[in-house]
Amino acid sequence: MQIRTRGIVLSQIKYGEQSLIIKVFTESEGICSYMLKGLLAKRKTGLKPALFFPLSQLALVAVHRPNKGLHTISEAHIDYPYQRLHTDVYLNALVLFLSEVLGMAIKEEERNEALYSFISQRLIALDQGASMGVFHIHFLLELTRFLGFYPDKTVGASRYFDLLEGAFVADPTAHTYTGAAVDALNELLGTEFDDFGQITLTKTTKKQVLELLMAYYKMHIPEFRAPKSLPVLYELFA
Repeated sequence: MQIRTRGIVLSQIKYGEQSLIIKVFTESEGICSYMLKGLLAKRKTGLKPALFFPLSQLALVAVHRPNKGLHTISEAHIDYPYQRLHTDVYLNALVLFLSEVLGMAIKEEERNEALYSFISQRLIALDQGASMGVFHIHFLLELTRFLGFYPDKTVGASRYFDLLEGAFVADPTAHTYTGAAVDALNELLGTEFDDFGQITLTKTTKKQVLELLMAYYKMHIPEFRAPKSLPVLYELFA
């Protein structure tokens, strides 16, 4: 079955000497994996490896076969041409981190247009100059809305955040965080995208919030682990 869809590249794995397997979050089908045979061959014509950088936004024509884990792509074109995301060293670090998180966090093999739109629009905003300071933290928080475990703030400005319950609580438990990271989380929750750039956190606090969020994701997503790019992100942003 031939499909036409937009897609965001999440990851790629080299297969043999000349091929790639890529994971794509598609607008119409959810998570899909594709075999790109011979893509890395020196005399390869047609599809180009540069199309499939992490978080590239593509327009795809693909062939999906029922009950097959790997599909094929017959045509691919850039859907949104990034100006800075893949060339700026700081932005590229964010790209690698977010692509790893999304690759582990999104499991669904079905249409989710709202999630696709969220990711696409946030990446475009980042490329167009959105503040980078706490972008990744705000992105991770907003992503939990779509993943089903957005933090509950009904208790208010509590000193403790319970990872298991996903809520601020009055008393500590085996799964609670406290301190500057929780204070910052309180401030970030509910902050609109257009306003998050006004929030300033120290490098130490950003690292603590990011550590909290990574622990929170591990608590709620089976097989989630710390992204390999996390140390680089700590060095540049956290």
